[in-house]
Amino acid sequence: MARGRAADAVVNLVTAGRSPWGRSRGPACAPQVAASERRREARTPRHRVRTSSVGPETIGGPVIGLVSRIYAELIQRSLEKEIATAPRDPVTGVLRGAEPFFHAAGPHGCLLVHGYASTPAEVRPLGELLASRGFTVQGVLLPGHGRTPPELERTDWEDWYHEVEYGFLRLSKTCPRVSVVGFSTGATLSLHLAANHPVERLTCLSPWLALRHRWFYLLTPERYLELSRERIHYVKKPLPGNINDRAARRAYLSYRHIPLRPVRGAMELIDKVRSELPQVRSPLLIVHSRGDQTCSPDGAQEAHDRAGATEKKLVLLDRSNHVITLDHDRARVEEEVVAWMR
Repeated sequence: MARGRAADAVVNLVTAGRSPWGRSRGPACAPQVAASERRREARTPRHRVRTSSVGPETIGGPVIGLVSRIYAELIQRSLEKEIATAPRDPVTGVLRGAEPFFHAAGPHGCLLVHGYASTPAEVRPLGELLASRGFTVQGVLLPGHGRTPPELERTDWEDWYHEVEYGFLRLSKTCPRVSVVGFSTGATLSLHLAANHPVERLTCLSPWLALRHRWFYLLTPERYLELSRERIHYVKKPLPGNINDRAARRAYLSYRHIPLRPVRGAMELIDKVRSELPQVRSPLLIVHSRGDQTCSPDGAQEAHDRAGATEKKLVLLDRSNHVITLDHDRARVEEEVVAWMR
Protein backbone atom coordinates (compact mmCIF):
# COMPACT_ATOMS: atom_id res chain seq x y z
CA MET A 1 0.00 0.00 0.00
CA ALA A 2 2.82 2.37 0.96
CA ARG A 3 4.67 1.49 -2.23
CA GLY A 4 1.54 2.24 -4.25
CA ARG A 5 1.13 5.66 -2.59
CA ALA A 6 4.79 6.45 -3.20
CA ALA A 7 4.50 5.54 -6.86
CA ASP A 8 1.38 7.69 -7.19
CA ALA A 9 3.23 10.60 -5.61
CA VAL A 10 6.10 10.26 -8.07
CA VAL A 11 3.68 10.07 -11.00
CA ASN A 12 2.05 13.28 -9.78
CA LEU A 13 5.46 14.93 -9.60
CA VAL A 14 6.23 13.71 -13.12
CA THR A 15 3.03 15.32 -14.34
CA ALA A 16 3.90 18.54 -12.54
CA GLY A 17 7.42 18.51 -13.96
CA ARG A 18 9.14 18.37 -10.55
CA SER A 19 11.78 15.98 -9.29
CA PRO A 20 11.02 13.79 -6.26
CA TRP A 21 14.77 13.72 -5.53
CA GLY A 22 15.11 17.44 -4.95
CA ARG A 23 16.61 18.36 -8.29
CA SER A 24 14.27 19.62 -10.97
CA ARG A 25 15.16 19.56 -14.63
CA GLY A 26 11.72 20.80 -15.57
CA PRO A 27 12.48 24.42 -16.48
CA ALA A 28 15.55 23.46 -18.49
CA CYS A 29 13.83 20.94 -20.69
CA ALA A 30 10.25 22.24 -20.56
CA PRO A 31 10.46 23.88 -24.02
CA GLN A 32 11.81 20.64 -25.49
CA VAL A 33 9.08 18.61 -23.82
CA ALA A 34 6.42 21.02 -25.06
CA ALA A 35 7.81 20.92 -28.59
CA SER A 36 8.01 17.13 -28.51
CA GLU A 37 4.46 16.92 -27.17
CA ARG A 38 3.18 19.19 -29.95
CA ARG A 39 4.89 17.01 -32.57
CA ARG A 40 3.51 13.90 -30.88
CA GLU A 41 -0.06 15.22 -30.97
CA ALA A 42 0.24 16.76 -34.43
CA ARG A 43 1.37 13.59 -36.14
CA THR A 44 -1.48 12.37 -38.33
CA PRO A 45 -1.61 9.27 -40.51
CA ARG A 46 -0.50 10.04 -44.04
CA HIS A 47 -1.57 6.69 -45.42
CA ARG A 48 -5.03 5.21 -45.41
CA VAL A 49 -5.55 1.85 -43.73
CA ARG A 50 -4.75 -0.86 -46.22
CA THR A 51 -5.58 -4.36 -45.02
CA SER A 52 -5.21 -5.87 -48.48
CA SER A 53 -1.69 -6.90 -49.39
CA VAL A 54 -1.97 -6.07 -53.08
CA GLY A 55 -4.18 -3.80 -55.16
CA PRO A 56 -5.03 -4.11 -58.85
CA GLU A 57 -2.81 -1.16 -59.66
CA THR A 58 0.27 -3.13 -58.59
CA ILE A 59 -0.13 -6.01 -61.00
CA GLY A 60 2.94 -6.30 -63.21
CA GLY A 61 1.73 -9.05 -65.54
CA PRO A 62 -0.91 -11.80 -65.82
CA VAL A 63 1.00 -14.51 -63.96
CA ILE A 64 2.43 -12.22 -61.31
CA GLY A 65 -0.97 -10.59 -60.99
CA LEU A 66 -2.74 -13.91 -60.41
CA VAL A 67 -0.20 -15.04 -57.83
CA SER A 68 -0.36 -11.64 -56.14
CA ARG A 69 -4.16 -11.74 -55.92
CA ILE A 70 -4.15 -15.23 -54.43
CA TYR A 71 -1.47 -14.25 -51.94
CA ALA A 72 -3.38 -11.07 -51.07
CA GLU A 73 -6.58 -13.00 -50.42
CA LEU A 74 -4.83 -15.52 -48.16
CA ILE A 75 -3.05 -12.79 -46.21
CA GLN A 76 -6.27 -10.76 -45.97
CA ARG A 77 -8.19 -13.62 -44.39
CA SER A 78 -5.38 -14.46 -42.01
CA LEU A 79 -4.92 -10.80 -41.04
CA GLU A 80 -8.64 -10.34 -40.34
CA LYS A 81 -8.57 -13.42 -38.12
CA GLU A 82 -5.59 -12.06 -36.15
CA ILE A 83 -7.34 -8.73 -35.61
CA ALA A 84 -10.64 -10.36 -34.60
CA THR A 85 -9.24 -12.92 -32.17
CA ALA A 86 -6.46 -11.00 -30.41
CA PRO A 87 -7.48 -10.13 -26.81
CA ARG A 88 -7.38 -6.40 -26.24
CA ASP A 89 -8.54 -3.72 -23.82
CA PRO A 90 -12.04 -2.65 -24.88
CA VAL A 91 -11.35 0.99 -24.01
CA THR A 92 -7.83 1.62 -25.33
CA GLY A 93 -7.71 -1.09 -27.99
CA VAL A 94 -4.24 -2.12 -26.77
CA LEU A 95 -3.46 -5.85 -26.80
CA ARG A 96 -3.49 -7.51 -23.42
CA GLY A 97 0.07 -7.53 -22.13
CA ALA A 98 1.25 -4.86 -24.58
CA GLU A 99 0.72 -1.89 -22.28
CA PRO A 100 3.50 0.62 -21.57
CA PHE A 101 4.89 0.48 -18.04
CA PHE A 102 6.34 2.76 -15.40
CA HIS A 103 8.08 1.94 -12.10
CA ALA A 104 9.09 4.80 -9.79
CA ALA A 105 12.24 4.22 -7.76
CA GLY A 106 15.50 6.19 -7.60
CA PRO A 107 16.91 9.31 -9.29
CA HIS A 108 18.55 7.40 -12.15
CA GLY A 109 15.91 6.95 -14.85
CA CYS A 110 15.93 4.33 -17.57
CA LEU A 111 13.88 4.43 -20.76
CA LEU A 112 13.24 1.07 -22.44
CA VAL A 113 12.31 0.89 -26.14
CA HIS A 114 10.93 -2.25 -27.81
CA GLY A 115 11.36 -3.41 -31.40
CA TYR A 116 9.37 -3.27 -34.62
CA ALA A 117 5.93 -4.96 -34.73
CA SER A 118 6.43 -5.98 -31.11
CA THR A 119 5.43 -4.60 -27.70
CA PRO A 120 6.95 -3.48 -24.37
CA ALA A 121 6.44 -7.08 -23.18
CA GLU A 122 9.81 -8.05 -24.66
CA VAL A 123 11.65 -5.58 -22.41
CA ARG A 124 9.29 -5.69 -19.41
CA PRO A 125 11.23 -8.37 -17.44
CA LEU A 126 14.42 -6.36 -17.86
CA GLY A 127 12.59 -3.21 -16.80
CA GLU A 128 11.22 -4.90 -13.68
CA LEU A 129 14.71 -6.09 -12.78
CA LEU A 130 16.13 -2.58 -13.16
CA ALA A 131 13.30 -1.19 -11.02
CA SER A 132 14.13 -3.71 -8.30
CA ARG A 133 17.71 -2.42 -8.39
CA GLY A 134 16.58 1.16 -7.72
CA PHE A 135 16.12 2.63 -11.21
CA THR A 136 13.03 4.58 -12.21
CA VAL A 137 11.90 2.73 -15.31
CA GLN A 138 9.65 3.70 -18.19
CA GLY A 139 8.78 1.36 -21.05
CA VAL A 140 7.21 3.13 -24.03
CA LEU A 141 4.67 1.73 -26.49
CA LEU A 142 5.62 2.94 -29.97
CA PRO A 143 2.84 4.36 -32.20
CA GLY A 144 1.01 1.74 -34.24
CA HIS A 145 2.28 -1.07 -32.03
CA GLY A 146 0.29 -3.23 -29.65
CA ARG A 147 -2.98 -2.68 -31.53
CA THR A 148 -3.43 -3.91 -35.12
CA PRO A 149 -1.05 -4.32 -38.11
CA PRO A 150 -3.02 -1.82 -40.27
CA GLU A 151 -2.49 0.82 -37.57
CA LEU A 152 1.23 0.10 -37.69
CA GLU A 153 1.26 0.34 -41.48
CA ARG A 154 0.21 3.97 -41.41
CA THR A 155 3.05 5.04 -39.11
CA ASP A 156 6.73 5.59 -39.87
CA TRP A 157 10.01 5.80 -38.01
CA GLU A 158 9.54 9.49 -37.29
CA ASP A 159 6.35 8.69 -35.34
CA TRP A 160 8.25 6.11 -33.30
CA TYR A 161 11.20 8.42 -32.70
CA HIS A 162 8.99 11.28 -31.49
CA GLU A 163 7.49 8.92 -28.89
CA VAL A 164 10.98 7.89 -27.75
CA GLU A 165 12.13 11.51 -27.59
CA TYR A 166 8.98 12.52 -25.72
CA GLY A 167 9.50 9.73 -23.18
CA PHE A 168 13.14 10.69 -22.68
CA LEU A 169 12.37 14.36 -22.11
CA ARG A 170 9.51 13.63 -19.73
CA LEU A 171 11.69 11.26 -17.72
CA SER A 172 14.47 13.87 -17.72
CA LYS A 173 12.17 16.30 -15.91
CA THR A 174 12.18 14.14 -12.79
CA CYS A 175 15.42 12.14 -13.04
CA PRO A 176 18.80 13.93 -12.92
CA ARG A 177 20.26 11.11 -15.05
CA VAL A 178 18.45 9.19 -17.78
CA SER A 179 19.86 6.13 -19.52
CA VAL A 180 18.29 4.29 -22.45
CA VAL A 181 17.98 0.60 -23.33
CA GLY A 182 16.76 -0.15 -26.86
CA PHE A 183 16.02 -3.49 -28.46
CA SER A 184 16.27 -4.13 -32.24
CA THR A 185 14.55 -1.19 -33.97
CA GLY A 186 14.32 0.35 -30.51
CA ALA A 187 18.12 0.23 -30.39
CA THR A 188 18.34 2.05 -33.72
CA LEU A 189 15.96 4.72 -32.43
CA SER A 190 18.01 4.95 -29.22
CA LEU A 191 21.23 5.55 -31.18
CA HIS A 192 19.46 8.39 -33.02
CA LEU A 193 18.32 9.77 -29.66
CA ALA A 194 21.83 9.58 -28.18
CA ALA A 195 23.25 11.43 -31.17
CA ASN A 196 20.90 14.34 -30.40
CA HIS A 197 20.36 14.27 -26.61
CA PRO A 198 22.56 13.81 -23.51
CA VAL A 199 21.85 10.15 -22.71
CA GLU A 200 23.63 9.09 -19.50
CA ARG A 201 24.38 5.49 -20.57
CA LEU A 202 23.19 3.68 -23.67
CA THR A 203 22.50 -0.02 -24.20
CA CYS A 204 21.67 -1.48 -27.61
CA LEU A 205 20.33 -5.03 -27.70
CA SER A 206 20.27 -6.79 -31.10
CA PRO A 207 20.48 -3.41 -32.91
CA TRP A 208 19.02 -3.21 -36.41
CA LEU A 209 21.62 -1.69 -38.70
CA ALA A 210 21.63 -4.57 -41.21
CA LEU A 211 19.28 -7.48 -41.85
CA ARG A 212 20.68 -10.99 -41.74
CA HIS A 213 21.87 -12.16 -45.16
CA ARG A 214 22.53 -15.75 -46.22
CA TRP A 215 24.36 -16.79 -49.38
CA PHE A 216 21.32 -18.71 -50.67
CA TYR A 217 19.14 -15.56 -50.57
CA LEU A 218 20.81 -14.50 -53.88
CA LEU A 219 19.89 -10.89 -53.08
CA THR A 220 20.13 -9.00 -49.81
CA PRO A 221 16.92 -8.69 -47.74
CA GLU A 222 17.06 -4.92 -48.31
CA ARG A 223 17.05 -5.50 -52.08
CA TYR A 224 14.09 -7.86 -51.83
CA LEU A 225 12.21 -5.20 -49.86
CA GLU A 226 12.85 -2.68 -52.62
CA LEU A 227 11.88 -5.03 -55.47
CA SER A 228 8.64 -6.07 -53.76
CA ARG A 229 7.58 -2.49 -53.02
CA GLU A 230 4.64 -2.46 -55.44
CA ARG A 231 3.41 -5.98 -54.85
CA ILE A 232 3.84 -7.11 -51.25
CA HIS A 233 2.61 -5.00 -48.34
CA TYR A 234 2.38 -7.65 -45.62
CA VAL A 235 4.22 -10.85 -44.78
CA LYS A 236 3.19 -13.41 -42.19
CA LYS A 237 5.79 -14.63 -39.76
CA PRO A 238 6.00 -18.44 -39.59
CA LEU A 239 6.79 -18.17 -35.87
CA PRO A 240 5.71 -15.60 -33.25
CA GLY A 241 9.30 -14.47 -32.79
CA ASN A 242 12.90 -15.45 -33.49
CA ILE A 243 13.54 -17.10 -30.13
CA ASN A 244 15.32 -20.41 -29.63
CA ASP A 245 13.71 -21.06 -26.24
CA ARG A 246 10.43 -22.82 -27.10
CA ALA A 247 8.48 -21.73 -24.03
CA ALA A 248 9.48 -18.09 -24.51
CA ARG A 249 8.65 -18.31 -28.22
CA ARG A 250 5.13 -19.59 -27.52
CA ALA A 251 4.49 -16.79 -25.02
CA TYR A 252 5.98 -14.03 -27.19
CA LEU A 253 3.59 -11.16 -27.92
CA SER A 254 3.87 -9.47 -31.32
CA TYR A 255 2.08 -9.08 -34.64
CA ARG A 256 2.11 -12.16 -36.86
CA HIS A 257 1.41 -10.03 -39.95
CA ILE A 258 4.20 -7.55 -40.59
CA PRO A 259 3.59 -4.39 -42.67
CA LEU A 260 6.53 -3.82 -44.99
CA ARG A 261 5.96 -0.16 -45.90
CA PRO A 262 7.27 1.11 -42.52
CA VAL A 263 10.21 -1.30 -42.77
CA ARG A 264 11.17 0.17 -46.14
CA GLY A 265 10.83 3.66 -44.66
CA ALA A 266 13.01 2.70 -41.71
CA MET A 267 15.93 2.23 -44.11
CA GLU A 268 16.11 6.03 -44.03
CA LEU A 269 16.53 5.88 -40.26
CA ILE A 270 19.34 3.34 -40.59
CA ASP A 271 21.18 5.53 -43.10
CA LYS A 272 20.76 8.50 -40.77
CA VAL A 273 22.01 6.58 -37.72
CA ARG A 274 25.05 5.30 -39.63
CA SER A 275 26.02 8.88 -40.43
CA GLU A 276 25.42 9.91 -36.80
CA LEU A 277 27.44 7.15 -35.10
CA PRO A 278 30.49 9.41 -34.51
CA GLN A 279 28.13 11.77 -32.62
CA VAL A 280 27.07 9.01 -30.20
CA ARG A 281 29.32 9.79 -27.23
CA SER A 282 27.28 8.23 -24.43
CA PRO A 283 28.94 5.18 -22.83
CA LEU A 284 27.74 2.40 -25.13
CA LEU A 285 27.00 -1.27 -24.45
CA ILE A 286 25.99 -3.47 -27.39
CA VAL A 287 24.77 -7.04 -26.90
CA HIS A 288 24.07 -9.22 -29.93
CA SER A 289 23.81 -12.93 -30.67
CA ARG A 290 25.91 -14.59 -33.33
CA GLY A 291 22.86 -16.73 -34.07
CA ASP A 292 20.52 -13.77 -34.70
CA GLN A 293 18.39 -14.69 -37.74
CA THR A 294 16.84 -11.22 -38.06
CA CYS A 295 19.57 -8.59 -37.62
CA SER A 296 23.14 -9.17 -38.66
CA PRO A 297 25.85 -9.06 -35.95
CA ASP A 298 27.86 -7.09 -38.51
CA GLY A 299 25.63 -4.12 -37.73
CA ALA A 300 26.46 -4.42 -34.03
CA GLN A 301 30.16 -4.51 -34.85
CA GLU A 302 29.81 -1.43 -37.06
CA ALA A 303 27.99 0.49 -34.33
CA HIS A 304 30.69 -0.42 -31.82
CA ASP A 305 33.59 0.47 -34.09
CA ARG A 306 32.21 3.77 -35.41
CA ALA A 307 30.47 5.18 -32.33
CA GLY A 308 32.15 8.28 -30.91
CA ALA A 309 31.95 7.00 -27.33
CA THR A 310 35.27 6.50 -25.57
CA GLU A 311 33.70 3.95 -23.20
CA LYS A 312 32.07 1.14 -25.16
CA LYS A 313 31.68 -2.62 -25.00
CA LEU A 314 30.45 -5.29 -27.43
CA VAL A 315 29.15 -8.60 -26.05
CA LEU A 316 28.44 -11.48 -28.46
CA LEU A 317 26.20 -14.36 -27.38
CA ASP A 318 26.06 -17.91 -28.71
CA ARG A 319 22.83 -19.58 -27.55
CA SER A 320 20.12 -17.10 -28.52
CA ASN A 321 18.32 -15.90 -31.63
CA HIS A 322 17.10 -12.32 -32.13
CA VAL A 323 15.01 -11.66 -29.00
CA ILE A 324 17.88 -11.98 -26.53
CA THR A 325 15.87 -10.39 -23.71
CA LEU A 326 13.72 -13.55 -23.52
CA ASP A 327 15.95 -16.27 -24.97
CA HIS A 328 18.48 -18.73 -23.51
CA ASP A 329 20.99 -15.94 -22.76
CA ARG A 330 18.45 -13.79 -20.92
CA ALA A 331 20.29 -14.01 -17.57
CA ARG A 332 23.57 -12.98 -19.21
CA VAL A 333 21.86 -10.05 -20.93
CA GLU A 334 20.33 -8.86 -17.66
CA GLU A 335 23.66 -9.19 -15.88
CA GLU A 336 25.46 -7.14 -18.51
CA VAL A 337 22.81 -4.40 -18.60
CA VAL A 338 22.59 -3.99 -14.81
CA ALA A 339 26.37 -3.87 -14.50
CA TRP A 340 26.59 -1.29 -17.31
CA MET A 341 23.96 0.95 -15.75
CA ARG A 342 25.77 1.23 -12.43
